[in-house]
Amino acid sequence: ANHDDISRSMLIAVLLRKEVSSLAGYSVKNVKFVSEWEIVRILGEMTNPLLHVFETCNCSSSNVKRQIGFVIAEVCSSLSVMEEGISIHVMNLVLERIANECSKTDKASLYLLSSLAQRSPLTLIDAKGKELPIILQNAISNLQSTTNPNNITEALQSVQIIIETLLYISIASDKPSSSSPTTASSPTTTATALSNQTNPKERLVQLIQIQTMTENNPKKLSISTTSNAASFGIACLDPLLKFILSIVTKTATTLSNNPKNHEILQSIMQTLSQCASTCPSLLAGNLDVFTNVCRTFLFIASSSSSSLS
Repeated sequence: ANHDDISRSMLIAVLLRKEVSSLAGYSVKNVKFVSEWEIVRILGEMTNPLLHVFETCNCSSSNVKRQIGFVIAEVCSSLSVMEEGISIHVMNLVLERIANECSKTDKASLYLLSSLAQRSPLTLIDAKGKELPIILQNAISNLQSTTNPNNITEALQSVQIIIETLLYISIASDKPSSSSPTTASSPTTTATALSNQTNPKERLVQLIQIQTMTENNPKKLSISTTSNAASFGIACLDPLLKFILSIVTKTATTLSNNPKNHEILQSIMQTLSQCASTCPSLLAGNLDVFTNVCRTFLFIASSSSSSLS
């Protein structure tokens, strides 16, 4: 594709995403004046064609595929505040189509998974709460087996995407519910209870709270080793931190020769800091996870200091 084709494709994807968001927003505000089911039907029927374009996109610019992923995530987000049952069905469809590529650390698929975690985390947990750790663990295993001095930058970018995904799904999985307490063995319980007992406007408020990471009750920010977030940390964050440590310690020379690597490592530190302030249980599920968090901060800081000296 030439530059004009790429620019045109990017513009179309951006405009389509905006239209999807506007359509859902209008429906929520004007329930009495528009056929919500008609909008739900249109959004649902968009999913397969969008996934086909996403899967077959062979553009010279990866940004085009990422923008298509944003449109898919917007469809899922819109459905999640309009019709929970159909939104779960659509989310299952999307995850079934991208799970294998996520496990192979395809960046566009990981970006889409991260967008789903940010835009419709409650539905993501409802649909595939028990399978998400497996998908992420497979991706981490792939990173461990395929990373070499020539692809460290891409590997670190994948690490950053996975940590962001973990943060959003961890917050959503432990979203409090007065009617159905959640347990570490059942990460979908709380999210399901919330989505089943609320109307579209209330679900929209819940999504905004998760996306903006606002928690009004300070007690909810205390560390709980039995929470879903702690389980996600033990299952996924711990091996990811060990992978970061192995990169920092074994490839110090390669890291120091590429400023981009240090930028990504700083972004990883910022995301981990965000985890500490918004979902501390993710970082402290047990002593091993917390120890590796501290070691990661120290090693990244040391590596950055060495590169500057």
